[in-house]
Amino acid sequence: MEPEAKLFVGILYNEEFIGSVIDILRKQFGDVETESEAYQFDFTDYYQKEMGAKLKKKFVVFKDMIYRKDLAKIKVLTNNIEREYAVNGNRKVNLDPGYMTLHSIILASVKDAPHKIYLSNGIYGDNVLQFRNKEWQSTYNTFPDFREQKVRDFFRELRKNCKESLRG
Repeated sequence: MEPEAKLFVGILYNEEFIGSVIDILRKQFGDVETESEAYQFDFTDYYQKEMGAKLKKKFVVFKDMIYRKDLAKIKVLTNNIEREYAVNGNRKVNLDPGYMTLHSIILASVKDAPHKIYLSNGIYGDNVLQFRNKEWQSTYNTFPDFREQKVRDFFRELRKNCKESLRG
């Protein structure tokens, strides 16, 4: 049997686009199981020129499990959604799909790096958190917001609630 995982999408946004983006994601991936609280995304100014200041981020988790091999295909689809919402070539929403297993949180990325694993279609897998000692642990390459306790707490609760289905 092929290994399954829990699909989530990290959404970096400004307020005007969030509702319709979640509706589109729901049409693509099914019912939403849960959402994190939105938080101010002030860890970097990397996105400000393109997307503006005072960005927020939240995670949307879907009820249906996915096959892990489908993450690259999902990232290509979310990249297309980002382009649909772009204004004059500037993204107004940044979508970062990923999946959670009992042991790892993997994000899809279009950027290669020494710690990333090539999946397919120009997409890489980035292992940003690992579950050890009853907690999600960061690594040297973990993004700053994933190091935040509130983000790790959200994924700890999600793991606890999904533990049976993640056993596959």
